[in-house]
Amino acid sequence: MPDRPDVNTPDMGAPDITGPALVAASEIPYGVPLRIPAAAGSPFEVSLAAANQQARAAAIERTSRRFPGYDFEAAAQNVDDRRFAALEIGSCLVDELDGPATVERLLAGEHLWGLGGISFSHADLDGHQPPPAGVSWTAPAAIGDRGWISVGGLADALDDRWTAIINGANRFDPKLARVCADLSAVYGARINTNIYLSYAGAEGFGSHWDTHDTIIVPVLGRKLWSMYEPKLLSAQRPWVGSGVSERPLWSGELVPGGALVIPRGWGHSVSHRDDLSIHYTIGVARLEAHHVFERIAFEAGFSAPMRADFPFDLRGRIESYEGSIFDEPHGLAREAAALLTPELLERSQATFRARLGEQPFVPLVDAFRAAVIGRWDSVLVRVTAPGGVMLAEEDDDATVVAYGNRAFRLARATLDAFAMLAEGTPTALDSLAAVEVGGRDERAGFASQLVRCGAATVEPASSSA
Repeated sequence: MPDRPDVNTPDMGAPDITGPALVAASEIPYGVPLRIPAAAGSPFEVSLAAANQQARAAAIERTSRRFPGYDFEAAAQNVDDRRFAALEIGSCLVDELDGPATVERLLAGEHLWGLGGISFSHADLDGHQPPPAGVSWTAPAAIGDRGWISVGGLADALDDRWTAIINGANRFDPKLARVCADLSAVYGARINTNIYLSYAGAEGFGSHWDTHDTIIVPVLGRKLWSMYEPKLLSAQRPWVGSGVSERPLWSGELVPGGALVIPRGWGHSVSHRDDLSIHYTIGVARLEAHHVFERIAFEAGFSAPMRADFPFDLRGRIESYEGSIFDEPHGLAREAAALLTPELLERSQATFRARLGEQPFVPLVDAFRAAVIGRWDSVLVRVTAPGGVMLAEEDDDATVVAYGNRAFRLARATLDAFAMLAEGTPTALDSLAAVEVGGRDERAGFASQLVRCGAATVEPASSSA
């Protein structure tokens, strides 16, 4: 394959601060190939590969502590045969989530209709629905589909067998966000959590299967769950019908302290007991094999033969000046197969992981005092990269890395300190590797720039990792 020209080279701007520019941020340029750091290469790549490995190992340990009895590392390595599991997880995760209090707080906040906020479901209707009459009210000055939940109206709707769904709850709750960030690191996948509120005979979406793996965590009340074997492993819509198989697998009552792990395509249905029920559905949307062809389509543009015009009639005689991939029936297929190399598959995976954006919740007061005033003695700094830190470009002056849906250009003097932070462990400023520029210690300036451009977060020194 010919050398790639510069495509969409990032225009990176440093934060507006005094001192040397050590970090610059930009959008991830699609045309720059990313790679997963390997335990071979430049000293920085080797240290970054070790940091990614350590950060993921810590995430696996925390996840295993929350969900004892399930091997998440093995599940992440299994490509099509993840098994349903009913777990007894105890109170650790339930206490950490503090679900009922979280729901009360989220309901008191602004209500956005549709999948971005609170939606509703009913067995008689297909898919997510707007609030039933009487559930939502809108202030006179509100603009568009915005409003607030009436608790009395919500109670009435639940009594009428509606199910309320708080979509994307991990975007609004720091405790849940930490759980999801760890799961994202374990699987290298996008994570989204919906919270379901229902009562008595509510059937929600009825018997169905999901297009992603789900982890069910009840935090209030009890439900009877029924599981069915999948019609087909690696099921996905629209290629597999929405119906559930008639092969029962498991049935049991799920209460706080238990959890279910349900692979995509495995059917399930729920019936309720006579009490309010709240459960979390954590969705794990893994990268699927067919997704890598999006990258292949881009890479094909660098190959002159693949830029050939497509003939009007593929069955007719096709002419070319000096030979073409269409000169014989399988020419195009062979050229496409030549592009599908292990290196390209890794670049596709690296691009996907770099764009995982489980945003951490950063305390404003601590971040301001550290990054602006320079009070680093009471805070720890950390890099949070759910998919790991990917490498883009290295040269004698700087290195470009990508994570959290952003690209960051790091000055050469900062690489050792950054590799320490990439391990994901909250670190005190004076414990960082040296950042020496012009004979001066620039660790504080480097940490400040990382925080200002969103490449790192801070947290109180008294908090735990």
